[in-house]
Amino acid sequence: MANNQWTLNRQTEKLTQCLTRDAERRLKAAAEKKNDDRLLLQIRGKDLIAIEVCYHKSCYRHYFQAPVTISTDDIDSRGTPHCKEAFNELAREVETNVIMKGEVVKMSKLRERFMDLVAAKGSTLAQFRSEKLKKKLISRFGRKIAFWHPKKRNRCELVYSNYIPKGSLLETSVESSSSQGDTSAESEVDVEDSPPIVNKARELYHAAQLLRQTIQSVSGISWPPTSSKLNEESVGALIPSELHNFLAWVISPTPIDPNIEQNSKVDLPQAVSVRVSAIAQDILFTYHRGRILTPKHVALGVSARHLTKNAQLLSIMNKFGHSVSHTFLQELDTTVAQKVVERDIDLPQNIIPRQYTTAVWDNIDLSEETLSGKGTTHFTNGILVQRHSYEPDVPLIEPEVRTGRRSFQAQPQSRFNYFHGKRLGPGIFPLDTSLLREDKSLGKDCQKMDFMWMLLRMSSSELQEPDYSRVQTIPSWSGFNALQRCVVPPQSSVGYLPCIQSSPTELSTVYSLLMKTMEICTKLEQEEIVVVLDQAIYSKALQIVWKESQRFNKVILRLGAFHTTCVMLGVIGKRFDDAGLRDVLIESGVIAPGSINGVMTGKHYNRATRIFRIVYEALHRLRFLSFAKSLNQEDSDLLKITSQMLSDKAADTPNAAEVLKDNSFNLVHQKYEEFCHVPEGDVSVDILGAKAKGQEAFLTFVKERLLTEQVDFFAPMKMLKTKTFKGAKKVVKVSSNLALQEDRSLFGNILVVNNKLNRQLASSNASTFGEFASRVFDILISVTRTRNCKRIDFVTDRYLPHSIKSAERGKRSSAGDIRVKIISSTQKKTIQWKKFLANATNKTELVEFLVKEWEKAYYTPKLQGVNLFVAHGEMCHRLSSDGNVTIVQEVQDLFTTQEEADTRMFLHASNASKDHDAIIIRSPDTDVAVLGITLNHAIPAKLYLDIGSKNQRRLLNLGEIASSFG
Repeated sequence: MANNQWTLNRQTEKLTQCLTRDAERRLKAAAEKKNDDRLLLQIRGKDLIAIEVCYHKSCYRHYFQAPVTISTDDIDSRGTPHCKEAFNELAREVETNVIMKGEVVKMSKLRERFMDLVAAKGSTLAQFRSEKLKKKLISRFGRKIAFWHPKKRNRCELVYSNYIPKGSLLETSVESSSSQGDTSAESEVDVEDSPPIVNKARELYHAAQLLRQTIQSVSGISWPPTSSKLNEESVGALIPSELHNFLAWVISPTPIDPNIEQNSKVDLPQAVSVRVSAIAQDILFTYHRGRILTPKHVALGVSARHLTKNAQLLSIMNKFGHSVSHTFLQELDTTVAQKVVERDIDLPQNIIPRQYTTAVWDNIDLSEETLSGKGTTHFTNGILVQRHSYEPDVPLIEPEVRTGRRSFQAQPQSRFNYFHGKRLGPGIFPLDTSLLREDKSLGKDCQKMDFMWMLLRMSSSELQEPDYSRVQTIPSWSGFNALQRCVVPPQSSVGYLPCIQSSPTELSTVYSLLMKTMEICTKLEQEEIVVVLDQAIYSKALQIVWKESQRFNKVILRLGAFHTTCVMLGVIGKRFDDAGLRDVLIESGVIAPGSINGVMTGKHYNRATRIFRIVYEALHRLRFLSFAKSLNQEDSDLLKITSQMLSDKAADTPNAAEVLKDNSFNLVHQKYEEFCHVPEGDVSVDILGAKAKGQEAFLTFVKERLLTEQVDFFAPMKMLKTKTFKGAKKVVKVSSNLALQEDRSLFGNILVVNNKLNRQLASSNASTFGEFASRVFDILISVTRTRNCKRIDFVTDRYLPHSIKSAERGKRSSAGDIRVKIISSTQKKTIQWKKFLANATNKTELVEFLVKEWEKAYYTPKLQGVNLFVAHGEMCHRLSSDGNVTIVQEVQDLFTTQEEADTRMFLHASNASKDHDAIIIRSPDTDVAVLGITLNHAIPAKLYLDIGSKNQRRLLNLGEIASSFG
């Protein structure tokens, strides 16, 4: 464009780039009107801004000199028909597109459209300001239209209908076209000239500017943000409807009703609504650079800090815009703590007088990591619990100006010193012992509920045999009972009390919390107050209350339900641990071996309650299967009717009240309760009578120490020496661990011909018994392949049921063995391998299983060129292969009744010496060395002993050792 033909003279003049659509349009219109073909060939159909067209200003002014030019001032004064007609036509377009259709257009577009209409009438406007056209539009439409100017001054003003809600303009601005004039050929060409990506970008930009203007007015929640402000209502009031609707239309997976006319937030499913609220709060927090507070960012930061106590995690979340910073939380904690100290009252504001209140005290041990281990936090915290829906009219903390303080000097607390002295019991008080008897009627409905739950979880086909492939549709015990609750208690109000800055292990701390509880009881205007404590604090508080009974006459102490349940779980574990419960839980895989002790002692509460519920259901299922098989035809039909009735109601959660009233159900339950297997023996007698003995001991304790003072209350109680499964097993102390380790090593003695076997069979980690057999076989054969051996003998002990050795093994293993019957090669290998090998029957069956397994065709190729002699029981078989089948032959010469493998292996060595010149015996037992030296002269072959384990193994020449002894 900057050619010589455009210059008036040869003087140097600065070029100006074409940057506006107005300049582009005027240049193209002037070239068309002048029929300047030379210029049109260069600019027609092109984006002048994109190709960076430049021109001289003087040339620009000269080129646009036209015979008919109308200035902006002449439009109103002269009122030419062309201008009036053009404006009337533009006004009709504005009324149709903007007012009626709700489109949003740029003021520059209206100005360009007006100039195009004037040019189409045969006139040309050299300069026409947008402000002039705006005044004419306001004069024509009044309040029907409105104007909005973006924050950036270089952005064009927008025109929209004043009748359309602002929230709906977000959608209309995105859907509306950037070009409002589509009636003329010139405007159509212009729209085609603009790339679609540019048009979409403009539309998105306009929508973003509308949202930006709305977001600017959001102020956030007030400081300090308390729990009453971190709720769903605060989130709804904080997020503008325009932002909420925009995000809903964008991220909703399904189309939703736009709800444009009502100017309100669109309805969303709960899951989508939560995500929309979270994203909206992130946008608000990011736009204001964290200067305003949103419920999400405060609540998430507080929760993450309490759960992890990790400042680095909070810093990462804050940098990603998801949470407030760690320093902010320190400032918040300081402000809240300072306000609590300034109020100087014991009652939280959400706790009201003359309402039943429960006080709960417990220890807080943060156990921070310090260099010396000193200075860790050990406080005592208390809460007040009320069941009501009271909401205070005045917030807990009034809004105030942020100070930026992150620490404050706490005032020293007044602490009561207590000197206990001699312990005193509760004293004598009248008590009707009949009230202490158990009322079994209260638990009948609960037993029926559990029975109904079990039947619902068992299909009709499972009345005879269990069906493990069926998909369970009935919830677990907790979920089922939760669904059966008809009355849900209201949510309790919890008020936090000031901490006592000392550990509750001290009697002075316990005395202080009791005194504070008495003050709270007085302020609440209550006659009595219940105080819930854990087991350690409860025992100390009882001693103080008994000794100071007049001072603490309003306090009723109660042991927490959590510790009571833990004691019950520990009792279950103690009674049935050695009855096989431990082994069943480990072998079934429901609990890891390292966590079983915590379950059995009741320390791991969540694991114990889950596992004992599983065991409860499993035992009742087994009992019910036996019960169903024991019924006669009439009772069996009754059971089927009851099961069918429950199956029909299994689709929906059955109403427990209706089922419990059913006659057939009650009859089946009654017969089921009567069906019980009573074992025999001393242990069964004591276990079945343990409850009666415990009740009798309890009544004796009450009569001797509460109703009278025959025995001091703190005197030791006599232990009831009832027999349990643990006591039934006699523990024998073994002086040496070597014999026990030898007995548990099933493959401790192995004979290898012409070579040695470098392996540890007991460390095999096979998952099934079949894999175990394969790995043992591979270890045996690998030695022969490596050393080019032709024969290998596999020798083990015999385990006779009536022998001195068997009696000795029984004493050692009776305190810790399990019996596992091997059924197939796919059977899962036991996890407790040491306990498995401690049982002689298990080892005998395992050896027989190995022999039968190795006879299968799978091992035929591996036996090619090798003779495997396997001693099992009194027999011995040789396994070999001809390439197609496995050949199994009895070796009569190696049949023996010897019990110990120590002596039996020398029988195999003597047999092998007929065909081989060197024999290596692999055994970790030194007794084998003594026997080898003694019997060396009777075996016509070189005899070696591979002794030791792992890196401590040595190869001894028994012949040379025997010769050295003479």
